[in-house]
Amino acid sequence: MNEKPFEKKDDYILLKIRAVPKASAEKIGKVQGGELKIYVTAPAEKGKANAALIKFIAKKLKIAKSEITIVSGETSHHKIIRLPSDADLTTLGL
Repeated sequence: MNEKPFEKKDDYILLKIRAVPKASAEKIGKVQGGELKIYVTAPAEKGKANAALIKFIAKKLKIAKSEITIVSGETSHHKIIRLPSDADLTTLGL
């Protein structure tokens, strides 16, 4: 059984992500090892994959990019991002 990749706090949500850069298409993958796999087409160089990841998540959740913060994993495939507490995670398949 996969553990949930998110933790809800009073005023925000922490989401654990396994980013996969240079994918053929941007998409949501499965939850593995307590992380949600998200595929982005941008390469992992000069912050391009992070920017693409934030843009993709913002579009899926219908929120502003400025409401998403990478808390940890700026230069790693394993990231924790902070989302607003009212974000609808069902749009990410959660």
